[in-house]
Amino acid sequence: MPEQYEVHSPTTKRSVASELSQLENACILSGEAQAAAAVRWRRYHYCVGIAAVALSVLAGMAFAGNYPVLAAMFSVLLAVLTTVMTFLKPSERACAHKISGDQYRALCNEARVFREVHLFHACDDQSAIAGLDAFVKRRNELDAASRRVCRCGGKKRSESAEEAGAAHRDCKEDAGSA
Repeated sequence: MPEQYEVHSPTTKRSVASELSQLENACILSGEAQAAAAVRWRRYHYCVGIAAVALSVLAGMAFAGNYPVLAAMFSVLLAVLTTVMTFLKPSERACAHKISGDQYRALCNEARVFREVHLFHACDDQSAIAGLDAFVKRRNELDAASRRVCRCGGKKRSESAEEAGAAHRDCKEDAGSA
């Protein structure tokens, strides 16, 4: 059962609105970080996959051309790349980051609507605090459930946001083909 608050301050809703604004900003940053991570893992997936295909073709050509040492080298490199793909699963990681980013954006949008519409027009003080508590709880759950994001890589936010849209389309395509 949620804790009941006794509210006597006329600034309660302003305080809740301020906290919601901070939560929105945190969600925006987390969503952008998750989207950038999705883009990064999608690139890893494509780079390793394309390199594996190229090495496969080269190994086949070397075998056909009777260059066994070269064919063996290409085959070993191909085995390394397919092992990397198998154990790191960059496509799955990209989609997981994309999903987390979408969830952060959804939470941000819902918090904004609550702050802009419901808070001052349809809530009493206790409902406002209960709403804030619910948003904070969801944010904490998202933080706990989301994959960690490496804060490396100095891409501009606008570039990563545009590329995140491409990653989203790719994840949908991957889900549809599974």
